[in-house]
Amino acid sequence: METQYDVDFVLMRYAEVLLNYAETANETGDFATALDLVTQIRKRSGIEPGADNKYGIAATTKEQMREAILAERNIEFCFEGHRFWDLRRLRKLNILNNTTKHGVEAIAINANGTEMKLEDANVLAKTYTLKENQFKYSVLAGAKYRKQSEPGTRYLLFLSNSTISH
Repeated sequence: METQYDVDFVLMRYAEVLLNYAETANETGDFATALDLVTQIRKRSGIEPGADNKYGIAATTKEQMREAILAERNIEFCFEGHRFWDLRRLRKLNILNNTTKHGVEAIAINANGTEMKLEDANVLAKTYTLKENQFKYSVLAGAKYRKQSEPGTRYLLFLSNSTISH
């Protein structure tokens, strides 16, 4: 039985393939390929080559290229949920230390305006019956939420440090 679907889901964008390849090339010592791949992405985006024909890429070392690729990923995948995982994979979460967490908190409310129990909200959320006006929205007070990370810890999701070291 063959099934047809009308909706296509993007699992991986071409830019991600190029940036993954660029990162791999750079880490294995192929700086020229890494530079070419990042240049391709910038060229595709309509960035001008500039007087030096380098498309704004100033990297000349492996370390600088690593940072350039990370910066390009941050721009290319803005609002796509990649940044946290990139920083985690590269063991750089600590660069967010002491930065402020921003966001909006949405709490489901009952018809009488009281806060709904989380269990009840979860049931309604699973059936998609909660509407926008059934939430109380508030901006998170940024100063209360400072990001902290311990360098060298919690980078392998389900493995404790004791498991890794054995």
